[in-house]
Amino acid sequence: MGKKLIITSTILFMITCVIIWNLSVQRIKLYHKNITLVEEITEKNKLKDAETRLLELYTISKKNVVFLRDLIELDLKTGIPLAITHKKLAYFLNADPNYFQARYIDLRGMEVIRVENKDSTVAKTYQYKGDRNYFIKTLHLNKGDVIVSNIDLNIEHDKVEVPHRPTVRFFTPIYIDNVLQGVVGLNLNAKNWLDSFKGQKTTFLNSKNEVFYSGGDEKLYAPSKTDLTKKDRFGNAHYYQRKISLEGNQNWTLFTEPNIVSIQNQLTEYKTSTYSTAVILTIGVMLFLSIIYSLYKKKSIYKFIKQNYTRQTK
Repeated sequence: MGKKLIITSTILFMITCVIIWNLSVQRIKLYHKNITLVEEITEKNKLKDAETRLLELYTISKKNVVFLRDLIELDLKTGIPLAITHKKLAYFLNADPNYFQARYIDLRGMEVIRVENKDSTVAKTYQYKGDRNYFIKTLHLNKGDVIVSNIDLNIEHDKVEVPHRPTVRFFTPIYIDNVLQGVVGLNLNAKNWLDSFKGQKTTFLNSKNEVFYSGGDEKLYAPSKTDLTKKDRFGNAHYYQRKISLEGNQNWTLFTEPNIVSIQNQLTEYKTSTYSTAVILTIGVMLFLSIIYSLYKKKSIYKFIKQNYTRQTK
């Protein structure tokens, strides 16, 4: 009977241990999945918020370039001196630091009006822009349409401006009595928007896959080397990305990566707690079975003594 009890207890102990440790492993896997999901939701909300702010800036910029077009068109129709129009554009730039340049370019590609705001100082220079892609594309737009350029570095006199100024250009054609006269452009300084990513692991890529803000170690204004399809050993995405389409004009990419250190710290803490509980339960089961066996042994000894005593008294 004792041997049978030992075998039964051993089997029961092994089954209980398997259940305890299997449940512990499953709990850890579920916890890991949950904290990864929470991190994913958090990071994707950041990307969505960034996209919302960019689209708001994009929408406002479209309205502003249309406003400047209507202003210049009205001045041209009424014969207002260009010097007065120039001052109006200067007032506009001084009122909104997000923009640093406003222009009216005629059909020859020459800047007829150019207003630039640098450190609150308005500068007036004229350049030939007839060979620029944004100018050529704008000439082929229908009346009322607006085109947005890719984000790139501002170029002055055929050289990249230093310090670097990430720029998005908004252009629309200007018509007088349905006759094309030229184009109106407004340059957005994207630096303020990009600087809002500071402290986050967010990276911004333009349509050419060039890095214009790096949340990691990537080199600015160079092609990105990040593999956005990369996954960790658990099959979770190593990067979270969000594609941004500006009404089909441009397709940009925002991506971020989860806080791996935070996830690992939480997972390690939970593992320690879960495994400690599993060890305690295992020891508890072992003690329980030991007590049962001990009681059985005591009962067996007592029964044996009683039987011997009965025999001796007969």
